[in-house]
Amino acid sequence: MYSGNNDIVGFDPGFIVAPVFESGKLINADEIDLRLREGGAAVNAGTNDVVDTETDLAGNPRIVDGIVDIGAYEFVASAELDAPVLLTGTGSYYVSCGANRHRIAWSAVENASIYELSYSVNGGETWHSIETAETSAVVSGLDYGADVIYQVRAFGAGGSECSEWSEAKSFCVCPMDINGDGDISGSDRALLASVWLSEEGDEEFLACADIDGDGDVSNRDRTFLSENWLGETGDDDLHYPGARAADAALAEFASADPDFGLDLF
Repeated sequence: MYSGNNDIVGFDPGFIVAPVFESGKLINADEIDLRLREGGAAVNAGTNDVVDTETDLAGNPRIVDGIVDIGAYEFVASAELDAPVLLTGTGSYYVSCGANRHRIAWSAVENASIYELSYSVNGGETWHSIETAETSAVVSGLDYGADVIYQVRAFGAGGSECSEWSEAKSFCVCPMDINGDGDISGSDRALLASVWLSEEGDEEFLACADIDGDGDVSNRDRTFLSENWLGETGDDDLHYPGARAADAALAEFASADPDFGLDLF
């Protein structure tokens, strides 16, 4: 790579996503990002005498820090990103998304282009990650009764800058605890009643009240609530919904009469 009398042949120019070739053919044309990372060899490696424009390809000043960068883009340091704040578990940000799924939400961060949600199901020994441009994500395939630790961080454009991790939060996988307060009681019953017979797509539908995760709030959800009435998350004797594919098992509980005589409505 050359600019005037300067060259950086043999060095990594510091592209955010560099071109990749196999057998002489470009294989990542849709992913290339020729903006520069901080510390790349192309930063401040050009020759000012050949600059004939005031801005780079992105509209940023063509010369920053006194010396032009090699390439179409001038490196511009990103503003420091604030750490996101996990919102799940506060107010109406309920953790359960039906069955063995969690929905985790967080605050938007100015200048962030993507977020990484990281979670651990074994006390922090190992972590899994989900990347999204949204400010929430659904985590599925969790084990019932497990405590899951969550944390999230933000990345700037091109992933060149990242924030600190948010403060971590832990949530139990227990869909009968609709409001996530740690027990199965009247407040969960009230939430269930408030969206009774709603379906996914309805304006009033709440995924947290869809205990068995089948897309509607109906008798099966009420039955699982009554079967575990006054239990607490983590109790060994809780009765959880089966996998959503196990329709026969769910139908069995849907037809059973609640043992506790809950007059929900």
